[in-house]
Amino acid sequence: MPLVRLTTGPSRDAASRRAIADAAHAVLIRTLVAPADDRFQLLETRDTTGFIADPAYLGMDRRDPVLIEVTCKRGRSDDQKRAFYAGLAAALEPVGVRGDDLIVVLTENDGVDWSFGRGVAQYAPGT
Repeated sequence: MPLVRLTTGPSRDAASRRAIADAAHAVLIRTLVAPADDRFQLLETRDTTGFIADPAYLGMDRRDPVLIEVTCKRGRSDDQKRAFYAGLAAALEPVGVRGDDLIVVLTENDGVDWSFGRGVAQYAPGT
């Protein structure tokens, strides 16, 4: 049940954003064991005034940043998270995202923090 927000700059067209989204979902399935039909993604494009990413922070050569924010239920190991980051970098290179341009933030929460409809916390204990 990850919620994925993909933010790119204006240089990436709709087909490029979709390719990034498809690759990210495939890596989520493979590394974080997300169900294949559990796909919830928000694709955003920001102009240069709405997306600021330091071009050299931590020694990167950032030219066309892509931010991927994943919110998911708690429970993945550090090794799974590292595999996710590495898998993303590998999967996104063929669709035009350089490793230095990839920024990933993974935020975990609990089952009670999700409702998929009808006002019910479907993943909460006792629901």
